[in-house]
Amino acid sequence: MSDYRNSLSLVVVLIVTIIQASIAGNCRAQVTAEKVRRAIKSGTEYLLDRQKPDGSWKDIDDHRHNNGVTALVTLALLHSGVPTSDRKIEKAFERLNGRLVENQSTYTVSLMLMAYAFADPNRYANRIRECAERLQETQLKNGGWSYPLTTPGRGDASNSQFALLALHEARLAGIKIPEEVWTKSQQYWNSMRSRGHGYHYSGATSYGPSGSMTAAGIASLVIIDENLNSGNIVSDSGNVMCCASDDWLIQVDKASEWLGNRFSVKINPSDGTNYFSSANFYYLYALERAGRLTGRRFFVGRESKHDWYREGAEFLLNIRKGRGYWQGSGHGETYEEVATAFALLFLSKGRRPVVVGKYRHGNSNDWDRHRKGVHFLTRYLENDWQTKLNWQSIDGRVADTNDLLETPVLFISGRDSLDLTQEQKDNLKEYIEYGRFIFAEACQGDGCGDEVEFDRKFRELMKELFPDNELQLLPESHPIWTSLHRLMPERPVMGIQTSCRTAVVYVPSNLSGFWQADRPGVRDRLNASSSEEVDYCLKLGVNVVTYATGREVTDRLDAPKVVESSGDESVTRTIVIPKLIHGGGANDAPNAWQNIIRRAKTDLRQEFQTEQKFINVEKKSLGKHPIVFMHGRNEFQFSDQERQDLREHLMQDGSLFADCICASADFAGAFRDEMKQIFPEQNIKLELLPGDHPMFSNRLGGYELQTVTIKRPGGAEGATSRKAPPQLEAITIDGRIAVILSPYDLSCAMENSAASTCEGYSKEDASKIGVNVLLYLLSQ
Repeated sequence: MSDYRNSLSLVVVLIVTIIQASIAGNCRAQVTAEKVRRAIKSGTEYLLDRQKPDGSWKDIDDHRHNNGVTALVTLALLHSGVPTSDRKIEKAFERLNGRLVENQSTYTVSLMLMAYAFADPNRYANRIRECAERLQETQLKNGGWSYPLTTPGRGDASNSQFALLALHEARLAGIKIPEEVWTKSQQYWNSMRSRGHGYHYSGATSYGPSGSMTAAGIASLVIIDENLNSGNIVSDSGNVMCCASDDWLIQVDKASEWLGNRFSVKINPSDGTNYFSSANFYYLYALERAGRLTGRRFFVGRESKHDWYREGAEFLLNIRKGRGYWQGSGHGETYEEVATAFALLFLSKGRRPVVVGKYRHGNSNDWDRHRKGVHFLTRYLENDWQTKLNWQSIDGRVADTNDLLETPVLFISGRDSLDLTQEQKDNLKEYIEYGRFIFAEACQGDGCGDEVEFDRKFRELMKELFPDNELQLLPESHPIWTSLHRLMPERPVMGIQTSCRTAVVYVPSNLSGFWQADRPGVRDRLNASSSEEVDYCLKLGVNVVTYATGREVTDRLDAPKVVESSGDESVTRTIVIPKLIHGGGANDAPNAWQNIIRRAKTDLRQEFQTEQKFINVEKKSLGKHPIVFMHGRNEFQFSDQERQDLREHLMQDGSLFADCICASADFAGAFRDEMKQIFPEQNIKLELLPGDHPMFSNRLGGYELQTVTIKRPGGAEGATSRKAPPQLEAITIDGRIAVILSPYDLSCAMENSAASTCEGYSKEDASKIGVNVLLYLLSQ
């Protein structure tokens, strides 16, 4: 019994550690998604309180910008989540609608157009058209824009970027913009580039390139590329040509390097006279667009890399004033409404969920042959899901697992090679173990060549990472074909099944090459067959991402993290909660229990570690572990000796926690039969715990779980869900819970799998139930 007493002593030490950690909390001050949400809420409330009775906000004392602040604040409030039905938003639009477009500055017209397009492009179609026509009329011969109410001059990059942003939104709203507008803009931005690849405010170079204008240049180049006719991706016969060159966007990379080498969020950086240093909120708004439109998480310099959103959000949260507003020192930012609006635009637009990450796997550009493909897939996803989304690139050469976890779907593409280091392979394996998803394609056919090297390399990688799970063709019955659009398998789509879900989908042919053809000017040049192929590939991509995520995506900063040791082994305790070996699928969800421990360690800030261990149902093994776990999906039977040893363990203060993988009726039936044989007594039996049981409360530092979500996957009718108390059955011996059974699935949800098609708890509720069960059993 000495081993058993030692184990119980360890539990007591662990509980003390849990309580101390829960009280102490985490003193590290860092930006979190919740802090950002609160900052946005307080900023919007401040701006709404500052609205004047006529629906406007205080204008800058500059006749060139009449109603500009009203348009800017309205746009910021809309992006921050204030509904268009809000009476104050309606009053703001009433104010803007009463102003003649031709009497407004470039800034004001542009901001008005963007606000109209975001609010309701159908309702405000006429006003959007009026604004777009005005911007076309006022474009200068050199391709830029200036203040049309005064002497135009040569224009400037600031006016020009706002005009382009607005015209792009007009085009997305269905307004046709002449190609000449984009080609002239392209020439203009070429003239604004410095030798060092930063961008100037105007043709005169006295100010030098600045961070705000370089970020504006980056976003403008991306917008121009999206709207110009990219003829090199369409053949003369109207077919999509994959793997075509994309030299124009090389300027984006060079400008991004300029910004990375001078990166700051505290000041608008510059080469030369820093005239624009005080325009910092304006700069952050431009930085957000540059990072988001290029899919960058980091701006990388020669000696450092910068997570632009995290750094910018942390800076903004630290400099708030009074009731949660912002105020700058120059260029109109002394007006609280202006600074606060720019801050809200940065925080709200930059935090949009990252749904797909492009994985850089080598030193060449082979990983990114269809540079705009994921961009246009994300745009298509936004339309189908009716929500705003982001995408980003992830450099697998330097990324750790936490970096990968920033995105729920990792897109891996290539033609020539796929040579990964062992560390990269380990990171990808751990990424999948955390419930994430790999979506891969081979750039093969359609101009990219046949029997490409990437295809062979990817198949070899999957064999190495998943030796027990083969890549197999997905059958017509797989939910990926109906997750959103109803599709027939017109091209080979392969997958790898891991425990509760398909975790890898591989298409050995081009998809992203067709995705990037979904843009104006290109669509018009496609023949009917290619246009249909573009539609099919987009819908297939949407279906894969929908299946992988279940449309459950989190704001930036909300991504899960790999739990790391504190490094202070003097306060770290180890408790091992092993899995019981049996014949009903003892390890069919291999990461489930580990993820519960990770959740407990992260949320409750407990200093303990775990290791995965399997034990047989025998006295000498059970005696070392006060708590054991088992799950499965099939029928099983214990031997007479195993039943005797397990009974003795449970009667002597041991505990067993069991879960039915995918709500398996076979496993549940077998488990109940075994408990009846182990405990033939009439007064010892499995009974449903009442909804007010202490296990479902936060008394032990866990969660309040009086009601949780129980989901049931559906067929053509779609999934359903209901609210109810956790459904846990328990055996009580002498007032102590000895056995807990969850007949609804916890394990597949514990694997962080949005793609699970099991009947059971939501991912969030499943992990909370697991933590509460763990805490309750430890407390006994």
